[in-house]
Amino acid sequence: ISVTGVQTCALPICYNRLYDARPMSGGLPASIDPIRLADQGDHLAGTIPLNRMKRLLANCRSDEGVVTIDLSFHYDGQRDVRTIMGAVMTEISLDCERCLQPMTLPLRSEVNLLVLVPEQESLAETDEALIASGPVSLAELVENELILALPMVPMHPTDQCSAAKQVAQADSARVAPEPGQSSSKESPFAELAKLKRSNRE
Repeated sequence: ISVTGVQTCALPICYNRLYDARPMSGGLPASIDPIRLADQGDHLAGTIPLNRMKRLLANCRSDEGVVTIDLSFHYDGQRDVRTIMGAVMTEISLDCERCLQPMTLPLRSEVNLLVLVPEQESLAETDEALIASGPVSLAELVENELILALPMVPMHPTDQCSAAKQVAQADSARVAPEPGQSSSKESPFAELAKLKRSNRE
């Protein structure tokens, strides 16, 4: 897929785009060179405006808020392996799929990415990897991680969901005995024994 000079694929994630060093409002650069950062052992911490992540916000009620990032870049010279490790986190506003009411969903992704140059693509067969031939969009990288952290069906916790409470109340009403009735049914064998005794009498 190619969008405005960006080439991406699901896993591994591939990038090939022009470098944009202009800082975002959270003090972080719009684009980074992950290979250079790993070689230098750099660390990035700050925030990215949530409204830069259109794919993540596709089903959200609001684009207000920020994404907090804390990422460390490492290079293992003996194995010639670069990694990005850390965490990205935010909160998004969307509808609960059970009660259809607004909810706030905390999202957190623990990042553990291999950073590979195109010649190392074979190393990405078993691990999540970023294949970079140059600088990449920081917001897009972080957005990919948060999308992977999304639940399949976003829902309130059971004790906070009106629909879940209604279902629980209906279930309780079905199993509760009618007034004057025993809470446990007599077994069919007990009923048969009563019938035999009455026949002998």
